[in-house]
Amino acid sequence: MQDRSVEFDPRKSIYDDSTFEKGEAVAGDFLFCEATPHAALFSFRQTFFDHHMMAGFTANGMGQMAEKMLKDFELSCGATIAKILTSAASTETKALTGLSKNPRERAEDIIDGLTMNINQAVGTSLSDFVLLIPAKEVAGLERAAQRAGLSDVEELLGCGTQFYSGEDLGIFMLPKDMASLSFRQDGDGDVWQIHATRNANAAAWDVEIIGVADVMAQAKVQLKLANPADPAEKLQVELVDFPMVTRVTLGE
Repeated sequence: MQDRSVEFDPRKSIYDDSTFEKGEAVAGDFLFCEATPHAALFSFRQTFFDHHMMAGFTANGMGQMAEKMLKDFELSCGATIAKILTSAASTETKALTGLSKNPRERAEDIIDGLTMNINQAVGTSLSDFVLLIPAKEVAGLERAAQRAGLSDVEELLGCGTQFYSGEDLGIFMLPKDMASLSFRQDGDGDVWQIHATRNANAAAWDVEIIGVADVMAQAKVQLKLANPADPAEKLQVELVDFPMVTRVTLGE
């Protein structure tokens, strides 16, 4: 039996030994989503000193403190997701410049910019997406909603919103039908772990909340490569990244 084995680079076409950088996915091809290479570890810790607790807490004061902690934790978790999406292969970046300084007009500019950059492959309107928005835009969007006689930002934008703290990385448009967070569970089936540890050196209690989630925002699609000698022959199939999440950066 004659040995006909060969070595080849799987990133290249078997037909003409050339690399390919761009291909066209045929309408109707199967598009699926998997986890990004980086998962998210959410961790938030707060120290409660004995002398603060001995000073006395009212029920309302305790409730306000807990609400503020959860809000800060939510913004911090959003920042972790935004950083992961920034480096994800399925994230494409669009620049939005020339925004107005006036809150109402700036909000209109943002809405128009997001509308013009909708990825029609995964959604047809803003209502098909959830927006991950930098926290510095909250006040302006809320003011615009109030002036328009609306109750909140989500009603103004017509879609779900989530805000994040820290560095402004732009607005991320995540399709609701595909992108998601997949939270991991521990042996007891709990998603969030809450640890209260006595810190004797500081005369305080350290309370920590921990959770881990996979960011399901890595879209894949199969491309069929044509034979240059016979374009109708498409035997080679390559699995490639598909642009699914749109990151809209906000310039001045």
